[in-house]
Amino acid sequence: MQEVLSKTTDPNVPLQEQEYFELRLDDLGFPFRPKFFESLGAIIRHRFPVCEAQAAWSEIDRNIMWDGFEHDEYSTLQEAELRYEERRAAMVEKGFNYSDMHF
Repeated sequence: MQEVLSKTTDPNVPLQEQEYFELRLDDLGFPFRPKFFESLGAIIRHRFPVCEAQAAWSEIDRNIMWDGFEHDEYSTLQEAELRYEERRAAMVEKGFNYSDMHF
């Protein structure tokens, strides 16, 4: 699941005045582990990263630049979904309440 949040949906606002957050929940499945690791008792777990990145206009680059990448990884979908919603709520509280997803 991927979502981009912004402070406006107004197409007339110049890019230089806009800022975005991307929020993403991925399902990476199980990491590859050779069979001999399993025999040693290594724990193989499912991986659900919740990622957040910030984007804003860069006058030097004359383009939107992504910055501030953060992520947390969870072993259950329920934990990842909870953290996704917490991060989303924090962004909405900062004024990023317009989403490219339709619920």
